[in-house]
Amino acid sequence: MKQDNALLASELSTLIKLNGRQLVGVKLVYTKKDFDKDESQELTAPLEYCVVVKSATLGKSIKLRKQCSQCSGSTFALGFSDPGEGFYTGCGSCDLGLFKDPEIALKTNHQLKYLHKPLYGVIVKPFEKFDKTNPDVVLIVTNPRELMRVMQGYTCSFGIQPHIALTGNQAVCIESTSTPIITDEINLSMFCSGTRYLAKWKDSEAIAGVPYSKIKGLIQGLIDTVRATEMDDRKKEIIAGLKPLGVDTSCITFDNAYYLLIEREKIKKRKTSKEK
Repeated sequence: MKQDNALLASELSTLIKLNGRQLVGVKLVYTKKDFDKDESQELTAPLEYCVVVKSATLGKSIKLRKQCSQCSGSTFALGFSDPGEGFYTGCGSCDLGLFKDPEIALKTNHQLKYLHKPLYGVIVKPFEKFDKTNPDVVLIVTNPRELMRVMQGYTCSFGIQPHIALTGNQAVCIESTSTPIITDEINLSMFCSGTRYLAKWKDSEAIAGVPYSKIKGLIQGLIDTVRATEMDDRKKEIIAGLKPLGVDTSCITFDNAYYLLIEREKIKKRKTSKEK
């Protein structure tokens, strides 16, 4: 069912500091009709998928097909093509210097979550601009502190995610896009050397991929954990941002973050012990 994605984006970006980035939605399309009816700018020259995502964090709306998918890793990860012989033997990844031997490379490759269904195109744009359709996954680029909050909110609503898949390779395409789509669970990535070079991410940034099906639950979990996790100044900022959006903030109260309460109890016990 179509949701008000602009509202969801506003709520999420109020709860999480994005430091100048925008939330990014990614939609995989399998027909020319669905690709053509999206109004995003179509690439006419080759570009890496992760660079397209970087552009979307800065407000650009882009769609691309196989002929403009510059990176072989993302080309097979998203379903534009077959991985190729080097993937199935492990030799391709090993030859790049990423594994000690082809056996380890092949073992890793077998565990990667990549999309097999033949893809016509991919649409990448700010989450809030998905006004006619819903994305398959929402990408959140921010610093580790804010990704901590993302995980706290997600865990509050859905419990632990025991299958976080991290290799430090194919970060945006596999770790952040295809893995969450296939597993229907959040996944984290520290980025990879390739995307850090090509897209020029900040050293302080990392990324989370959240299946669209889990976005509303993530937002509610973030709201429900503000009281326990945030300091009062940040709580005031969040309340001020959420109230105009019509969000009930009555669960956010002050001077009661869990770590403050624990420290106060420690001090109280130490004081009682000294008095004895």
